[in-house]
Amino acid sequence: MAALPAELIDLVVENINADDGMHDLKSCCLVASLFQYPSQKRIHRSLTLAFDRGSLHSEDFVASPHYLWRNILSRLENHPHLAEHVVQLHLFLPSSRPLEESADSLLAMGFVLNKLHNVRELKITGLSIGGSPHVWSRLPPKFTEALFAWLRARAAADGRLGHISCSFVNELTPVAIQHMLAASSSLEFTYCRVPGEDSEGASGLPMLLPPTSGRAWGRLGFYQSQPVVLFLLRPDYQGNLVKGLKKLTLSSSDLPGPSSQLCCAVVHGIEDFTLYMSGSARTDRELGLPQQFPRLRRLELMGSNTFAYNKDIFPQILPVYFAPKSTPALSHVVVNMSIWVRNVQSTLASLSFENGVDDYCATHPTVKKLSLVLKFSLVGKGPRLRVENLNHTLLAESLRAALPKMAAKGQLEVLFK
Repeated sequence: MAALPAELIDLVVENINADDGMHDLKSCCLVASLFQYPSQKRIHRSLTLAFDRGSLHSEDFVASPHYLWRNILSRLENHPHLAEHVVQLHLFLPSSRPLEESADSLLAMGFVLNKLHNVRELKITGLSIGGSPHVWSRLPPKFTEALFAWLRARAAADGRLGHISCSFVNELTPVAIQHMLAASSSLEFTYCRVPGEDSEGASGLPMLLPPTSGRAWGRLGFYQSQPVVLFLLRPDYQGNLVKGLKKLTLSSSDLPGPSSQLCCAVVHGIEDFTLYMSGSARTDRELGLPQQFPRLRRLELMGSNTFAYNKDIFPQILPVYFAPKSTPALSHVVVNMSIWVRNVQSTLASLSFENGVDDYCATHPTVKKLSLVLKFSLVGKGPRLRVENLNHTLLAESLRAALPKMAAKGQLEVLFK
């Protein structure tokens, strides 16, 4: 056992099923001392923290240890080496009127964050179970002070976060946005709003980092967050935010509008564009997208299970908005769909976009690869169904048969998640 190379042990641990309770990985820790460190590293890679016990029942906590702040502080003090494993951090915001049990968590928050130096991805969620989005401006000052201090420390030490996502937050203050911009070059906003221009602190604030910081903003994503887009379109953000942006994610339900303006403003630098096709997407209206994507290399179209039944959107979106003359550098097209596990066969049988996508990719002079990504979602309660229980071979064969031109060219990739 001692002769096994570390790379092989890491590979074994990475392929262990990470269920909700991490039971298999925890058992692996006890098999032999050689497996203890890589198993702990895998278990604590992602960490979820909340201020009240009600949030801990969220289904978002799949395969992630989750704690109240005061509990994780005690754990990290007793096992300080675990902090170095955390690279993904999910924070559930406290309510504007903290529960009594949240008081100790607010005190512990700063101490916990100061121990997490290797975090690369930060996810902030403001939606409480059964409630409405949190209002950022009403958060406890101790929370925002501790979070801002940690983000400033990451930016100052050049330990910038690889990605920050913020979802279900109302009245997201300019100061909060500025701290996020300073701490990461990749941001995503989902169902977020900022105060109106007449609200206190909504305008006239200086940037935290000067335009000459040398950092290019790599990626921005927006879904149902038009007020945030408008905020970032202000003149004082154009220099070091919009300029140099290479990756952009938008939702068709937000088009046309401020998202269209942002896309047009950055189109000459965009190399990777993702368009989420919501169930309400229509093709009989102008989306306000640019007429040219001169540097676009990768195009991803995302859709949900309900969208898979639409016979018109994919074939119309591609030739109209991403024609060969408009995308002279396009080389990779990705079609990414979420499908209910219980309806896999019926959903695949009803797919009707394949001819349009296959023809588009096969005839586009620069497209060299088509990736079809199926993400399997769960419906209802009961035992968790996993993608490994599905027949990958039969699914892949049926999809390749539906896209014969790209399959024949050896340029079709089928992925399951």
